[in-house]
Formats: sequence, C-alpha cells, structure tokens
Amino acid sequence: MINTEINVDFSLTTNKQKPKSKITELAIKAFMLSFIVLSISRYTFNILDLEKISITGSRHYSENEILHASGLDLDQDKMLGISLPELTEKIKTTLSYIKDVQVSKHNFGRSVDISVTERLPYAAVEIWKQSEKEFLLVDIDGYVLKCSTNPEKLPDISTTDRTNLLVFRLILAKMNSSSSLREGEQLPEYEQDGFLVCKRVLDEIRKQIPELVSQIGIITLELRAGSNPMMHLDEHSWSITVSCEDLPQIWLSVDLIQNGLQKVATLIRSNQMHNATNQMLSGYLDARFENVLYWGEEGNGK
Repeated sequence: MINTEINVDFSLTTNKQKPKSKITELAIKAFMLSFIVLSISRYTFNILDLEKISITGSRHYSENEILHASGLDLDQDKMLGISLPELTEKIKTTLSYIKDVQVSKHNFGRSVDISVTERLPYAAVEIWKQSEKEFLLVDIDGYVLKCSTNPEKLPDISTTDRTNLLVFRLILAKMNSSSSLREGEQLPEYEQDGFLVCKRVLDEIRKQIPELVSQIGIITLELRAGSNPMMHLDEHSWSITVSCEDLPQIWLSVDLIQNGLQKVATLIRSNQMHNATNQMLSGYLDARFENVLYWGEEGNGK
C-alpha cells in the first residue's frame, strides 16, 4: 500500500489576501463616514437658514422699511453669519428716527428678533444764515430727524399739537453755512448750543408759566447786529424773542432767562395784565434786565 501525503502550505496565500481585505474594509468605512459627514453637514447647513424675523417697537417706520434697512434676507442668510453689532449699526445709521436697537438671534429657532426705540419729534428748528435757510425736525436731544431747505417738505412741522412741537428759530445771519446737515446726526456744535438755549427757555416757561405754552408760536435766538458770531451764547450779543398768539413779544437775555420769565409771570397773573391785555397785543415785554421789566410799543428797537 502506498501512503501518499500531500501537504499544502496556504500561509503565503492567506498572508497575501489579508492586505486586500483590509483595504476594502477601510474603503467601505471611509465611504460610509464621508456619507454620514456630508449628510450631517447638509442637514446642519439647511437648518441654520434664517426663516423668521420679528420686529417690534416701531411706529414711524413699517416692518418692511426696518427689514430693508437691516439687510437681512429670509432663506438666504445663515444664522451663523449674522453679526448683531453690524445689524444694529445698519438700522441706526439708515433710519434717522431710530434711537436704539436691540437684536437677538436664536440659531436653532432660525429666527432674529429686532426691537427698536424711536426718537420723537420735539421741535422744528429754522436756521437762518447768510446764504440759505434750513428747516429741521429734531428730537429732544437735537438729533436731526428730517431736514430740508423747503419747510413744506417737513409735514410734521404743521402738527396741531403745539404743546409738543414748537418752532425754534436760530438767526445766524453773519455766519456762513457749514457742511450740510444729515438726517440721523446731531446738530453741529454751534447750532446745538442755540437749540439748547431755546429748549431752556421752553422748559422754564413750562415750569413758571405753564398756561403760556399753548400760545407760544416761535422762540427765536438771534445774533445781534455788529456782534462777533464766535462769542459764547451766554454773552449779551445774543437776544431771545418769544412770540405768542395773545400776548406781546417777550424779550429775554441768555444769562437772565429764569429771572426774566419770573417777572413776566408776575405781570401776566396781575390785575394790571388782565386789564391791559387788549392794549398790549402789539407791543413787547422787555425782560432782559435783572431788576426791571419794560412794556413797550411795537417797533421800538432792541
């Protein structure tokens, strides 16, 4: 009997196949990992699209005007790419009535909330200079809401609520026009000083003679002829005139506003004023001096 044994060594073949199997396995895993990463990235990319914008606090502007000023675009902007400081600055610099903006975003809610605080018209300011007249609508801090060389283009000036919106006239005839005023910016320094003086007069009238406020037409701050236009506003080169509907003009000195109005208040509330009202409608009350109040005829100079 013949005993035949055949021994085959498969170790070489097995060793040669292992690297191929590992490569295939790694390739499959890499493909699956890439697929998962791409799927997650695509899902994340889509879920962070801006889908909702909420706007509150605006009365002067429509939601569309604020949305346009913000530059936001629904379904186009990405939540992660929205800069809150940049968004706030865009709205405030584009819309002159906006005083403050609060913005918050909710990435997973895919929404942005915009809350605005608006400036309210306080006074119409007329600025008379050598070459032109400018007509402005300003808030209580002297920020320009609207400006024009034509008063008819400022419809808010003609409001009937005269207790809230008066006319301040700054006559600076010797001064040349500076750079043009821009909506949303504060009045230039010189005009701002004049505005604050007129505001001080109005505030003092409200405190001392509140019944007179509804009769005020124009508060005028004027640089007197021959005066240096660069002198400070508390100097005697400036004069203040308060024009009222049913009373004489009231003349005040910048440095004696409170004192002058105290004398005017006393006169208005006295029997002498009540008895002489009809005779005084065309005259003036000169309250520019500390210890005396003059009652004069119309046309007498300042």
